[in-house]
Amino acid sequence: SASVAVTSGGLHVLDAAFRMPHSTVEASGDLLNWANPAGSFAVHAQVAIADVTRQLRLRVSDKGTVGFNGVGGFDAAGLRLSGWMLGRDVNFHSRDFQVENASFRANAHLTPARASLADLTVSALGGTFAGRASLDDWKHFRVEGEARVLSIRRLAEAQHQAITAWEGSLSGPVKASGLLTANGTSDLVTEAKLEVTPASGGPGVSEIGRA
Repeated sequence: SASVAVTSGGLHVLDAAFRMPHSTVEASGDLLNWANPAGSFAVHAQVAIADVTRQLRLRVSDKGTVGFNGVGGFDAAGLRLSGWMLGRDVNFHSRDFQVENASFRANAHLTPARASLADLTVSALGGTFAGRASLDDWKHFRVEGEARVLSIRRLAEAQHQAITAWEGSLSGPVKASGLLTANGTSDLVTEAKLEVTPASGGPGVSEIGRA
């Protein structure tokens, strides 16, 4: 549904709503210059991940919601969106890795060629991650930041491994890059220097490095 006004100078959208089975996108703004259309608009969205991944035939996530509040613009170069993105109860699953009930917050900038997430905070695996991420050509990803008290047991479970004899947490800088595919990731390269903290007592702190 939409409420619009048409003038010689362009199209003025007072209120527009686009709905999918479990998602709503609301927008208002202006489309100016009929000869060379360009415009700007405010956007408020609450999107079910399953609605999007089903349309794009992606199998890496099918649960959770993502909210967006920000502004958009468009011209001959394409559509641009900037604003805060908030995800809740998100899952991610591939052949080698699986995460359930994650949440995240980020300052997002989206263009036809690239997505970038600044001020990114993720809560998952019993801990948090703070940093930034980017997705070039919407397939080449890079993540960089600081992990804090990630559960070793939950991290092992996410990689389909079992650790029962030792419990603790990992903290430290992490970098990862690779290719995002319909089924997960490929060409993954990781680099981390993680401090190991036993859950209670036990051996002293050590460091783990991996490239």
